[in-house]
Amino acid sequence: MKLAISIFLFLSYVVASQPGESEDFNKIAPLNVGEVTNPINLPACPTGKGFRANATCTSVDISCENTVPTTAVYSILEPCTAFKGTITLLSGGSGTSAFDNGYVDIYLRAGFRVIQMAFVTGWNPAGVGRQNLKYSACRPATLYRYLFETVHHADLSHGFCTHGHSGGAAAIGYTMTWYGGDDFMDYVLMSAGPIFSNVTAACIYPYAEDVRVCPEGQNYCGQTCESFIGEPSFKNTRPACTLTELTGYPCVCPTDGPSSQEAIEWWDSQNMVSPKAQSRFQFTGLSSWLCKPPTTNVHTGQAQHFAKHIRALNGHSEYLISSCAGAESVWNGVFSPTGESGLVYSSRVMIESCTPKHKDCTNSNSKYCKDFLDELH
Repeated sequence: MKLAISIFLFLSYVVASQPGESEDFNKIAPLNVGEVTNPINLPACPTGKGFRANATCTSVDISCENTVPTTAVYSILEPCTAFKGTITLLSGGSGTSAFDNGYVDIYLRAGFRVIQMAFVTGWNPAGVGRQNLKYSACRPATLYRYLFETVHHADLSHGFCTHGHSGGAAAIGYTMTWYGGDDFMDYVLMSAGPIFSNVTAACIYPYAEDVRVCPEGQNYCGQTCESFIGEPSFKNTRPACTLTELTGYPCVCPTDGPSSQEAIEWWDSQNMVSPKAQSRFQFTGLSSWLCKPPTTNVHTGQAQHFAKHIRALNGHSEYLISSCAGAESVWNGVFSPTGESGLVYSSRVMIESCTPKHKDCTNSNSKYCKDFLDELH
């Protein structure tokens, strides 16, 4: 009975774009991803970084415009059961350690190949000139596409899905809106995020107004009875006048007076959600998972901004988790409608949703779709 209820709730929370919205797809050209070179099969995975001892690890070099070259390591774990698809995992912060928190074993048991990713020095900051998160995000976007093409073999008959936490959720969000993730990602799960959907609101002073999370009158969140006020500003999450190393100018900095127009324009240029970025997705399904107060932070207001401004034919949804042990620990909180832990329910949603969605390539500009159709004929 609980399983049936969970599936019903999951289906009821999915939101698809309305008829007539499809004309917005593919109109905004994505930014170019970078280049992956020098793949090296490592004799063992790096220790102390959260990789499984029995995994196979590979290091690669990643080069993108407006960034210094960096190195990433990824591990591959193959399932023992019938293969269903590939799920990648990226941790929070700048992604320097492998993400697990109980998800790896669950995904493996469900039949998914699991790829854990880590950046040796982090996917951010960019390291060149004035820092810009949009430029930094080219690195994970490039690695995601590389893994799809090489490890997943650009296979459109099995799901290719991504799970990112906090900063890792931001990497996914930027990949979707700026770097063409809709071309190849079937489902993305963003826990405690995506932050940086509105960098300007995160950084500006006077502070951006708080927002209502999961408000009445929308169709992407089914927990309106649990609605709360969230902060899009870093005012209570980070010390004042910091994050210059990520966003190029000091964030939430009252000592400098109102934010300068120069700073605002620079922050605007790196907003994840932007009129210049893709916000309508033809293939990829998306979800955000947020910790409710009192234990929470800026990710709630930022994720709400993302959810409000995107549309997806295969659904996008926002889930609220109660009783998180930490401000972003959605896995050990509780999904109130079913009473299940965040780990159990969110992994179930991923497993149910990580299905191939690119096989029907009608009206798609994706080069993978074109290659797939050529193979069929």
